[in-house]
Amino acid sequence: MFLHIPKTGGTSFRNVVEAVYGRRCLSVYSLDSDTLAVARGRLGEADAIYGHLFYGVHEIFGIKPRYVTILRDPLDRVVSFYRHQSRDQESEYFQAIADGATLLDLVESGCCHQVNNHMVRIVSGYEGSEPVHDQQVLDRAMANLADFECVGLAERMDDSVALIAERLGWPSVPTVPRLNVTPGDDPLIDSTTREAVLSQNALDLKLYAEVAGSFPEARAGKNPFRRAGRA
Repeated sequence: MFLHIPKTGGTSFRNVVEAVYGRRCLSVYSLDSDTLAVARGRLGEADAIYGHLFYGVHEIFGIKPRYVTILRDPLDRVVSFYRHQSRDQESEYFQAIADGATLLDLVESGCCHQVNNHMVRIVSGYEGSEPVHDQQVLDRAMANLADFECVGLAERMDDSVALIAERLGWPSVPTVPRLNVTPGDDPLIDSTTREAVLSQNALDLKLYAEVAGSFPEARAGKNPFRRAGRA
């Protein structure tokens, strides 16, 4: 079960998953009743599920998951999200940005959960849309890492895919396409905006630092977050 966190290289990784599992993939990018009904009808034929999902969604499907996700440097991810929204006319914030909303405006508005600790929200299973800065949410995310087969890094995508392939027993390591790539940091991001992004994503910064710091240990063949006594 791949939790596709927006602007972390997920579109590229999704293509890797599709290359490995083919028609045995189940795409779930909405949890409305109609989509869930279709998804539940296909569960028996699916070996992989991916989408903008969150930890704990396996309970909705009644399955035992093998979770995988990809994280990205929080500042780069938020900047990339804003730039993508500014170009995609179908995106939620395209019109606001076209009308002059800056990244700072979006970050300070409190109305966009995508620019406020979004990675921690996903990994913790936090479903609220209001701003969140609670240490307990981060603690929950850190505890949930024990249930992931692998947490990769967008900045080390090739290594991450190799690690996931090993953990999931893929017969080979697929080539990773570079799709829907939106560059991260930008020299036009001023110091005030940078500080606001970092402040609003302090939990994500801690989560990312923990995963990045433990990545060498993960590459050695074990989940560094798995609690003693767990398989």
